[in-house]
Parts: sequence; C-alpha cells; structure tokens
Amino acid sequence: MAQGPTVESSDVFVVQETETALLCRIGEKFHWVAHGRLQPGSTVEYPGDLGVLVLPWDFAVEFWDGAMSDKRRWPLCDGSM
Repeated sequence: MAQGPTVESSDVFVVQETETALLCRIGEKFHWVAHGRLQPGSTVEYPGDLGVLVLPWDFAVEFWDGAMSDKRRWPLCDGSM
C-alpha cells in the first residue's frame, strides 16, 4: 500500500468487480481502480457499494481531470506521520 498524500472522493458507486480491480462511477465518469490502490478510509469494496474512495494522490491525478486545481481534492495529509 502506498504511503503519502491521499485523495478522498465521496459518492463513489462500484459498478463491477474483477479479480484485480473495481469499476467505479465517480461523478459522471467511470474508472477502473486496482484493489491494491485502495487506501485506508475507503468504504467501497464490492459491486453495489456506494461510499468513499481513498486513493494515493499521484494515482488519482492521473484520471481526475483538473484534480490539482480542484480545492475539494487537495491531499488529505502531507504523508508525514
């Protein structure tokens, strides 16, 4: 599991699951998220789940357009413990 800053998104719906990933509806978009990318605090895990998805910051910005400029998606922590 990655360490460092994370991004939290709420109202995430899990549409489908494979052995390696979840197909999630995040807003109006659909994204495949590998099980290994889920971070502590994620409440979605199985098809039909609606809840919170927590991902590593670097991974999240790859598929969220404008995540760096969206103040709702700033890192939850700076990675220090």
